[in-house]
Amino acid sequence: MDELSYLMTWPADEDRLRQRVLRSKATLKIVLKTKDEIEFLDDWLRWHIAICGTENIIVFDHGSTLPKIAEIYRAYPGLILCRYEGHLDGIHHKGSFQSLYQALEASALYYAFIDTDEFVTLAVNSSTHDKDKLTDFLRENSHIDVFPGISLNNRLGSRERVYLTSQNGQLGAPGLLWGKPFVKSGTDLGTDSWLHSCWIKKIDHTKFKNNIIVLHLNQFYFERQKRVALSKFISKGRIPSGTTAEQILADDNIALDKSEETRRLLSEFRKFVNSDAGDWAIKDEPLYGGIAEFSETGSILHPSQEQADEFQRLLDDDTIFPRVAKQSASR
Repeated sequence: MDELSYLMTWPADEDRLRQRVLRSKATLKIVLKTKDEIEFLDDWLRWHIAICGTENIIVFDHGSTLPKIAEIYRAYPGLILCRYEGHLDGIHHKGSFQSLYQALEASALYYAFIDTDEFVTLAVNSSTHDKDKLTDFLRENSHIDVFPGISLNNRLGSRERVYLTSQNGQLGAPGLLWGKPFVKSGTDLGTDSWLHSCWIKKIDHTKFKNNIIVLHLNQFYFERQKRVALSKFISKGRIPSGTTAEQILADDNIALDKSEETRRLLSEFRKFVNSDAGDWAIKDEPLYGGIAEFSETGSILHPSQEQADEFQRLLDDDTIFPRVAKQSASR
């Protein structure tokens, strides 16, 4: 029995979905892209509903099959739920989902597309974060077209500790380029644009605010990471449908796509699967350079005052993003 058969489907229910999105006006609407995220889904919904309200969360489910998912959805009446097929990342292409983007533009001051392992918060300053102040922040700074939600990857096994620096020690640089943009309605994206990580470096605005943080917890659940990687390989046509991790380990020629990128990704996946899941256990270790702790109580902890000051300079620097983007584009 399909416990999610009651969900709207795209594009069959496109007009019905559009009407649901238009029903409420909001400062911020968030579109969630998800599939069988049993570890994070309930936490994600509670976290982001607290930011913008149930009616302003639009869930696009890419074919979940686990019964637990239906149970979680039923616990949140008022959610806008829609199934879709095709490429997993297709939801980020404005031209393929035009009526969705039009409805978001007509009903929200800002909108963003977020994954289930990403948790949005607002860095009030270098020592405090508060997700509940995000919509006030957006209204107060509504002259800004796009905020580069800075993506900070979590420390292996921790929900609160994140990496602030790139391999060359540049604070916030990878997160600026790979963050999830928060876009003001009316901003010209172009019909063929992709509202996804990294696209924002192509735009020409000269000033931004860097306070929106996306905590990316992609290194927290070992089995989840393995499952998600397999799902992405299959959805992107890199391996046959139904392929297991064991088959990838046993067959060096399993890839459908023989590109260098696919070979590299599968090689990294084999190393990951062969690693010790125990390494993902939360460790009781002191903070060290390049790591910060975004605690559930709202504090941001740093290993030194020097790092805290550097993070504050990043938050205050409204021209850093164009500089980092320009450096990246020139490589």
